[in-house]
Amino acid sequence: NSREFFEAVKDNEVLTVLRMVKNNRFLVEDVDEERKTALHWSCKMVKYNLVMIMVDFGANLYAVDDFLKKPYDEMLANAGSHKGERDVADIEEIYKKDSELYDWWMRIDRKHNQR
Repeated sequence: NSREFFEAVKDNEVLTVLRMVKNNRFLVEDVDEERKTALHWSCKMVKYNLVMIMVDFGANLYAVDDFLKKPYDEMLANAGSHKGERDVADIEEIYKKDSELYDWWMRIDRKHNQR
């Protein structure tokens, strides 16, 4: 069930989330009422383990929600409250590794730091 899946993600229930996506890998493609994916929520909460589960099961790194935000935008918006945490750097590494996203990431990062 998609609703239960999103609740488990938002509650950071890593093992439950992993079990659910193993049973139904298409859950990573589901969206909530704001068209946010589980990857959006994982990035928003800056939870590396959840992000890795979503990425490993094929989550769309480029998914856009109703507010035109991508998952990485969510992480940037909330990274300040998690500054210095390893999860922030690790999530950034996921995006840096994707060669198509690297230039986009650098532009977003520069824009974010200019504020």
